[in-house]
Amino acid sequence: MTALGVLVALLTLLRNGDRAASEDYLESARDLIAKAYQTLNVIDDGGRPKNNRMHWLTSARMIRTAEHIGSKISVQSHKEIWVEELEYWRGRFYDLIHTDIEGFPETYYAEKPEHMDGYTSGVREPLSEKSLAVLYRFIKWPQDRPDSLQDECVFSDEEIETMSLFGPRGLGRLLEKVRRRRRSS
Repeated sequence: MTALGVLVALLTLLRNGDRAASEDYLESARDLIAKAYQTLNVIDDGGRPKNNRMHWLTSARMIRTAEHIGSKISVQSHKEIWVEELEYWRGRFYDLIHTDIEGFPETYYAEKPEHMDGYTSGVREPLSEKSLAVLYRFIKWPQDRPDSLQDECVFSDEEIETMSLFGPRGLGRLLEKVRRRRRSS
């Protein structure tokens, strides 16, 4: 009987140790991804992140390190939290670096294309292509991630009618027009 008690205590200790390690990985990964954003979120006069090579490199490195540490999370609930945390930061980074289809002007990244291959003193350092690749790949929706809105239903006609009467009226009126347009097409 004593051996069983010792075994249960030992298993509980191991389980608690695994959970604590997983929580440490989660917190560290969360901290790094937030710092990666803070590092890049230094805005220039044009409303863009400063085109500072070290900011982009540091941010990209922190993202990669956060992803590496995040991959060590072992507790399922912590894994789920980490996935959602990544989605939050993916959106924040997207808003920061993907302003529209044109993006930033070419000269934002480097004064001249040849500077991406090598530059001399007196020339603004170009942004690292590898750091750009990490950040722009990070903001893309992961192919293996299902969209949590995929199975969500659109508003019913009754809901739209209620909105038109009781609010938000602007949304209700817009959706009524959308429905009429779709029906006539």
